[in-house]
Amino acid sequence: MLEAKWKTVDQETQIPDFTATPGIKVELPEDASAGDFLNIFFTDEFYDLLVTQTNLYASQYLGNNPNLPAHSQARSWV
Repeated sequence: MLEAKWKTVDQETQIPDFTATPGIKVELPEDASAGDFLNIFFTDEFYDLLVTQTNLYASQYLGNNPNLPAHSQARSWV
């Protein structure tokens, strides 16, 4: 089996100059809210998946723990 070997290479890193225009490239309302910014990154499909998986986890948890105390917060999952 071949063993990986490290070696030193004295070479200066070449970083090109930044030539793009910085800033936000999406349309936002004049009085943008935090939700407006979140919607740029998180789609409705993401939220649907998040809800589906969270509810699936809760259902599995409750199914695997039938003897939870009556006052358990897990029992009030909606």
